[in-house]
Amino acid sequence: MHRDPRRWLAAAALALITAGAAAQEGASAFSKARASDTARSHSLGADLFDGPPPAPDGPPLAAPKMKGDEEFGEQLILARRAQVEPWSISLDAQYFFTDNVALVPEGEIEDFYLRAGFSAQYANRVVGDWFVDAGLSSHHYLHDQHDFFDFHLLRAEAGVTSRLAFLADVFASAHYAWFRISDPDLSEGVFQDHIISVNVQKVWKRSRGQQIVFGLGADFSLAPEPAEPGRHEYSAYASYKLRLTERISVQAGYRGAFYDYTAIGRQDWNHSTSLGCSYDLNGRFRVSVSGSASFNRSSASFFDYDNIVSGAGVSFHLEF
Repeated sequence: MHRDPRRWLAAAALALITAGAAAQEGASAFSKARASDTARSHSLGADLFDGPPPAPDGPPLAAPKMKGDEEFGEQLILARRAQVEPWSISLDAQYFFTDNVALVPEGEIEDFYLRAGFSAQYANRVVGDWFVDAGLSSHHYLHDQHDFFDFHLLRAEAGVTSRLAFLADVFASAHYAWFRISDPDLSEGVFQDHIISVNVQKVWKRSRGQQIVFGLGADFSLAPEPAEPGRHEYSAYASYKLRLTERISVQAGYRGAFYDYTAIGRQDWNHSTSLGCSYDLNGRFRVSVSGSASFNRSSASFFDYDNIVSGAGVSFHLEF
């Protein structure tokens, strides 16, 4: 069946924006955030827990002098170490409402859609403060009413991450990624591209269960097919996460980005905010609700749009 190329581009844009939002919400383990988390876990070790860490480059920490030391001898503090697993697999299904499925400036169309799929990743230390990671993700986006916009998104990625101790433990990463957007049955490709991505990220742990993240990133499009939707992305993002209880967490985030479509001379400014809450059922299964708002302003006014997305989902995550 022949499809309007302009609608193809709208579907491709929806795929990229939705995938980006899903990554920010932590719905998929396949993301650069997962690689940075693994690197931090390896590097910080016991700092992930309340107990005091071992003294660096020195003997173990000794407990304060107490009555009875003469009988039992010097007591040492044992700091619990984090067990970091290199492999992770995630399955997720989320159901969303969008008030602008075609991402148009006027005549918006509402719809519901299902996002379902899996992701797998390997992330581990190579030597010192250097880490490698590789991953694969596959997701279907299926709409209730306007199935014209249904698509499948496949993405593969590999890269390195390093802890920069001289920059107050900022984590920097570089990745190569390939992705393909196709019909839901995978029979016909819509768009694909090869990307080089660089990212720097800083995490401030305000207290146990509370953290602030700030980062800068750039994605460079290398070989888009077709060329018109290919774009370079330059972004800044920030998020705040608070663990209310052992099982309930809330998170808020913002991402601002500049998109440069070099093949057609188009430039966009995109802003997105998100808010979510998740409940950890048993360490592997999690249910969540989330909402996001995106605002895009383009040098070509046809591509201006506002979009609100909200929904809920369930995910399964396994590390080994």
